[in-house]
Amino acid sequence: SQRFGRNSPHDSKLEKLLEQLDPRLNRRRDGAWEALRSDNPDRLSQAANSMVELLNQVIGQVCKDTDLATFLTKKYQTHQKTEWVNATRKWIQQTKDNLHSAKHHVDDQSEQLTKALLTTTESIILVILE
Repeated sequence: SQRFGRNSPHDSKLEKLLEQLDPRLNRRRDGAWEALRSDNPDRLSQAANSMVELLNQVIGQVCKDTDLATFLTKKYQTHQKTEWVNATRKWIQQTKDNLHSAKHHVDDQSEQLTKALLTTTESIILVILE
């Protein structure tokens, strides 16, 4: 499979966490991967766009009345707080920026990058929801 794999523990954990947050989120996630695998000439853009929307919706729902930095700091209080939270926020922002860039390129390298970015976004969502 081109993502974690429907039967891997990683995949089912993410699926369960998204289901608990909002059942519609798994449809958006599946749509991103289906777009990537499709024959649509605009598939990389559609896949990247769906995954950015998924990430934004997850962040919006978990952060509600706070910002991502505050949310992560509270969630991961035992970690080397400031450095880890800043690095995680930077990771999330760079992934979003790269997803936005991936929407504008269509070649073999872009396909590999888009696939890697979708998987990275799923890892970010696990960090936020676990």
